[in-house]
Amino acid sequence: MKTYGYIGDHAEILENDRAIGPGESVTEDEIGPEDAHLFANGKMLDTKDDSVAEMPAAEPEQLTGEALTERAAELDIEGRSKMSADELRAAIAAAENGGE
Repeated sequence: MKTYGYIGDHAEILENDRAIGPGESVTEDEIGPEDAHLFANGKMLDTKDDSVAEMPAAEPEQLTGEALTERAAELDIEGRSKMSADELRAAIAAAENGGE
């Protein structure tokens, strides 16, 4: 059975009323026709080996709201509480690429 991983930046409710969050995986029998938009928007990927750990994280430019502030906190970005969303995205990208 195929397994898909969700890589969006916020939780979604599937057609079957199951909530999925970033990094979670679902099997093909849990996905309905109304969930096709997740594939079309690149938010749901075939994990091929049933491993969500191999899936890429959301790019900094895609992060918004709570996901953006959480990622900045994970990276311990100094001054993050006073940064705009665009400044946070730039700082996250710099930190993830090994520089500030």
